[in-house]
Amino acid sequence: FMNFTSQFFQVASTIFNLKMTKAQFMDAFDKMNIESYIINLPEYRNARRKYEISQDEPFAYVAPIIILEGTKFFKDNLA
Repeated sequence: FMNFTSQFFQVASTIFNLKMTKAQFMDAFDKMNIESYIINLPEYRNARRKYEISQDEPFAYVAPIIILEGTKFFKDNLA
């Protein structure tokens, strides 16, 4: 994700005129609390609830972490 964000910052700054400095961008990146974000997602909570009710089934929440990180960063800092 760090490689992606570095490339994203370069592209967003030059092509899309991103209004953040690199220091602001990195500070926002450093302050991301992805664990808290994930456990508060409705999809995660529903999967957790189903698992707690019936532990015969495996915990059924699967999501690519890079997508979740990108979504959180976008919502918190770019939207």
